[in-house]
Amino acid sequence: MSAHQIQSDMRELKELTTEIKRMKMTLKLLNLKKHEIEDRIKDYLDKNEQPGIKYQSLVVLATEKKVRKRKTVEERANEVAQILEEKGIHDVDDTVLEIMETLKGKAQTTMALKIKDDPNKPVRI
Repeated sequence: MSAHQIQSDMRELKELTTEIKRMKMTLKLLNLKKHEIEDRIKDYLDKNEQPGIKYQSLVVLATEKKVRKRKTVEERANEVAQILEEKGIHDVDDTVLEIMETLKGKAQTTMALKIKDDPNKPVRI
């Protein structure tokens, strides 16, 4: 690869990184708006005691589903320790650490690129 190709790749990498950041922010805002609209529709259905609503070719039904909230690492460790104590296992703290480390999976080393702007170079607009 030539120096020109590397420069071109680096420029494209910077543009892609910037575009991904922009799209993530846009997606976050769209998801917030979607949840607000869904909440308004749920309130409407609940207020009017309707199981669903139809508009043109769109049908929206209110159903119940089970949702699990994520537990923090500390909460998981505490619950595992409690279960181990109930089962009569000794040396609970070391066993909990071993279990938590096993759940993470084996660490592997790979090559990664760190991308940051040069603070000494003036920004061209």
